[in-house]
Amino acid sequence: MNIKSAVITFLMMFACFTSASETLPVVGGKISDSNTGETLPYAKIQIKDTNRLATANQDGLFTVLDVPVGATLVITKMGFESHEVLVQSDTERLTIELLKAGSNKDNSIETIVVSGASSQKLEQSGTSQYSITSDITKSLPNLGEQDIFRTMQLLPGVSGSNESSSGLMVRGGTIDQNLVLFDDYTVYHVDHVFGFFSAFNSNAIKDVQLSKGGFGAKYGGRMSSVIDITGKDGNTEQFNIGGSVSLLSSNVIVETPFADGAGTFVMTARKSYQSDLYDEILDSVTGQENNQATSAIPSQFGLGSFQTEPESYFYDMNAKLTYRMDNGDKFSLSFYSGADELDNSRDISGQSNFLTDRCSGETSGPFAGRLCDGFNFDIGTVDLSEWGNTGMSAKLTHQWNDRLNSNFVLSTSEYFSNRDRKINSDVTFNTDDDSDDSDSSDNSQSNQSSSNEDNLLNDVTMKIENDFFLNQTHKLGFGLQLTEQNIDYFLMQNEEVIINTNNEATTTTLYLEDEIALDTLIVTPGIRASHYSINDEVYIEPRLSMMYDLNDSTQLRGAFGDYHQFALSVARQSLEEGPRSFWTLADGETVPVSKARHFIIGASHEGNDYTAHVELFHKQYEGLSEFTEQIRPMRNEDGRGAVLTLEQEFHTGDGTASGIELFLQKSFGDFTGWAGYTYSQVEYDFPTVSDSPYYADQDTPHEFKVVLMYSLGDWDLSSTFVFATGRPYTEVLGVAEDTIPATYEVGEKNGERYDAYHRLDLSATYSFELFGGDGELGLSIFNAYNRENQWYTEYDIIEGEILETEVNFRGFTPSIFVSWNLN
Repeated sequence: MNIKSAVITFLMMFACFTSASETLPVVGGKISDSNTGETLPYAKIQIKDTNRLATANQDGLFTVLDVPVGATLVITKMGFESHEVLVQSDTERLTIELLKAGSNKDNSIETIVVSGASSQKLEQSGTSQYSITSDITKSLPNLGEQDIFRTMQLLPGVSGSNESSSGLMVRGGTIDQNLVLFDDYTVYHVDHVFGFFSAFNSNAIKDVQLSKGGFGAKYGGRMSSVIDITGKDGNTEQFNIGGSVSLLSSNVIVETPFADGAGTFVMTARKSYQSDLYDEILDSVTGQENNQATSAIPSQFGLGSFQTEPESYFYDMNAKLTYRMDNGDKFSLSFYSGADELDNSRDISGQSNFLTDRCSGETSGPFAGRLCDGFNFDIGTVDLSEWGNTGMSAKLTHQWNDRLNSNFVLSTSEYFSNRDRKINSDVTFNTDDDSDDSDSSDNSQSNQSSSNEDNLLNDVTMKIENDFFLNQTHKLGFGLQLTEQNIDYFLMQNEEVIINTNNEATTTTLYLEDEIALDTLIVTPGIRASHYSINDEVYIEPRLSMMYDLNDSTQLRGAFGDYHQFALSVARQSLEEGPRSFWTLADGETVPVSKARHFIIGASHEGNDYTAHVELFHKQYEGLSEFTEQIRPMRNEDGRGAVLTLEQEFHTGDGTASGIELFLQKSFGDFTGWAGYTYSQVEYDFPTVSDSPYYADQDTPHEFKVVLMYSLGDWDLSSTFVFATGRPYTEVLGVAEDTIPATYEVGEKNGERYDAYHRLDLSATYSFELFGGDGELGLSIFNAYNRENQWYTEYDIIEGEILETEVNFRGFTPSIFVSWNLN
């Protein structure tokens, strides 16, 4: 299947569906926010007293076929009051405005308002799928920035102990295995401030759809999950301006209508800074300076262990222009740009009393027990990183008739990452020779090491997505997607080029799925076919999901699917630099196309005040890639012996991820919240890395989370708690003998685990009115009891001894913020 054949096939499908001439009773329309005029994506439309349910699309448009005259439609959307609308004819076009939960604004549409909606509710909208709005993040603990990705990390099945990244590790998957879309352009890196913030400003977000697995044929190119984010269009009713300031960042939003509300424009921007107040608060609590804080701690190695915390800053901006035409078409142009800079530089000095070859002219190993004056060491590390994303999309929504609508999207994305690392080490030996003839240069030694790493990714995508309502039982989705990707990766260590790649690929995709709605059963079979140009292969991906209503409150769910990934972020394991990764394209050989097969079954029960879910999942991985350092014996040139040498190469393996998730939520009343528990196991099998299967880096067998929220008048109080089993790591045992240069002796691959991770966050938010607008004042405490959770460990070899630097996550961190919006 090449591009030409895919286009011809798509056009034939399109012609076939548009030629359907059967006339059916149709009730459709648009659902929007009564206050701002924003359309509301993925709202639910149900024919009252029946099991028939429809869902609005991303633009808030909906269609329901064969609705009896006199029937009542019930429209619901998380965070809004539900409404009931009486159908007065068998062909109607409705404009429905929903009231924000708690709003007192009168509705201009003749509807019956059904109270009781909660903006603090997480809504499960399908198998392993959740609908999330940015409102739910407002009262949760934060560092001055509401972060919807941090909220998703509080769900079962999503790692909450991955503090170093706002990216999601979903059901044992890695961060790169998530398809992240913002207004239909792909975002390849989602971090700010070393993982404390996501790359997405909550002021720019209207809706988020999270699918933790088993997602439909519309989505592809990733093996784990989909995060589909819809950005705000902007206020169609009136001009609005707002902003917020915290101890870490400032944030501003401007939105305005034009052309009598037919057009809207919205822009958000934020930037972090290192304030004096922040440093003073942190210093008074922790007793140490915040900038590159370094301290010594006990260690199993002779040179000791040191701790360090890096510093960084970021900026980002979103802008979106939307215009609604007289014929109902909608055009939008969305733009994003953001970048980070990270400084992990540090200076470490100390001394050793262990006997070395340079001490007293004698030799002895570090554990021989003989002591002498030893040596002093001073290590200066310059470690600078920067990374960022740019994305843009142009989208046209066109409704051909009451039964067929299409989205035409052209998007582009760019991701860059640069890291420069240089280490200068000075060692001064303390000898017993005090004679004037001794050469002082013999008593000192200097070494340098360096690495340079650059990664650049460009993505240009064109896609056409269509929904066709065949009849009241069948809703067809079909589409065409063309993606051009170009990825450069360069790695140089100690002036030697290790990797220098440039890959280009075209991926051509067709998909078709059919949502079959029966009385108590919804079945959605689908198929996705992708041609990948690098190896000229076609990848067929069958998909199937089912939902069965056991009774009015209990539903059974299940899903199955095959998923392939062509653009991969390959893990690069390094004892000196810690865990790293880089984006590259699969070539079918050195880096194979990865595959995952999903199996999911579950059930949900919804009572008056509580909802409960349970899901079991199993994923089978094929063609996983890792880039590691490997010590191998190599024969001497004279053929009479062997030495150990260091090789760096790609490795290929398989894996499995299995587990069970439990979720309990209280959605109504002043006291709300949820609790989630996940038991899982993620195991990899890389024959060239380990002789036996081992736990993956992201394996956390037990993870427990609690979110509690309480409304007390104008105050919102909340707390979150996360507990997780410590992640596995490969233990460093010492320095391998007879290796030049010196290398490490390590234990079993990921045979040890860090201590358990746990953290408590607290917050209090006060709401007020000022100058005709709404404001909030909040205090958050991150890591309230100052738990030292370890991230990773870096190692350096100095004169046959190991220096250990423990890189920890952030400790006790208070934050204060104030925000205000005109409307």
